[in-house]
Amino acid sequence: MFRLVFRIAAKPASADGSVCTRLTRQLNTGSRQGQAHGVCTGQCRSKSQTTSKLAALAGFAGVGIIAGEVWISNKRKGDNALAAKYLKELKESHSASSQVPSEDKEAITNEEKALRYDMSHPRRGLAVIINNKHFNASTQMEMREGSEVDLENLSQVLLDLDFEVRVYTDLTCKQMRRVLRQVADEDHGDSDCLLVSIMSHGYKGEQVYGVDGLVNVDKLSAYFRGENCKTLIGKPKLFVIQACQGERLMEGVTLASTSSDSDVTLRPQSQTLPSGADFLYFYSVSQGYYSWRNIRQGSWLIQALCKVLREDGYSGLEIMQLLTKVNRQVATEFESLSPDESFNKKKQIPCIVSMLTKELYFTQKLPTLVTTESI
Repeated sequence: MFRLVFRIAAKPASADGSVCTRLTRQLNTGSRQGQAHGVCTGQCRSKSQTTSKLAALAGFAGVGIIAGEVWISNKRKGDNALAAKYLKELKESHSASSQVPSEDKEAITNEEKALRYDMSHPRRGLAVIINNKHFNASTQMEMREGSEVDLENLSQVLLDLDFEVRVYTDLTCKQMRRVLRQVADEDHGDSDCLLVSIMSHGYKGEQVYGVDGLVNVDKLSAYFRGENCKTLIGKPKLFVIQACQGERLMEGVTLASTSSDSDVTLRPQSQTLPSGADFLYFYSVSQGYYSWRNIRQGSWLIQALCKVLREDGYSGLEIMQLLTKVNRQVATEFESLSPDESFNKKKQIPCIVSMLTKELYFTQKLPTLVTTESI
């Protein structure tokens, strides 16, 4: 067997004829009852039918796609040469198509660089998506129809941003805690950041549902605090929470345009960091409110987030600018439509809770060959 391991660069098909082949494979982490199942997705980009076939081979003839690794079955002569050719084309096309300036080309000052998170590590980092759709009868929670659309879209856009994506579906509270504890125990020393997205039902007090009950978001994020996950100290830890935070419905109001400016005074940097620093929580709604989801197009938050990251993730905008654009899209482009007047013409506004200590910019990474070996 031939093993090709490289960072997957997911790009949409372009006018130059490049082909974008999506790879998906179901991975069972265990056969015992109650053990979590994972799905890892990836994408290979090529400019020829030959290398496109190689991409398909990686998805359907290999043993799996795990966190950015592609395993290719070496059943035919020439696969090694095809792999080398594919990787060369991938790097060349990536270099030619990239319009995002690197930090070197931006010519930023040392002072400006000190105020930015270091996004030049070998890996972007891990993105963990927990999507709970079906719930035990004891919770009295309905099936979250349309959540699979969110899962597909978010997985894709995070791959586009060079994250290594792990997906888990229908986890109990215990399984959610175990998965995130195991992730926190991993070595993130060569990663830029971490992203965790939880898509589920929710309740006031920043609680989300496992398939069997409620768990506090702060209990889940605590695994990544400085005292528990030292390899993520000083690195951004992003949490995207798509879940209701109550039952209140938000009304629409007439737009009133206002603007204000404020001065920011920079203080000397401390030699130590609070253990809860460098977290960012992006909630689909604020406390007490209902979060909307379309059964065909997915939730309002994930729709808007994916659109903004797809269009502007590599545009040079800072993370707060990106999320503010998401807020604006959800606030202005979505409104409920229901025959039930009590649910009709309702609105939604996401909520950003930031403990970040620096600016965060997604700088584009080159696809790199990690290792090539015959097995």
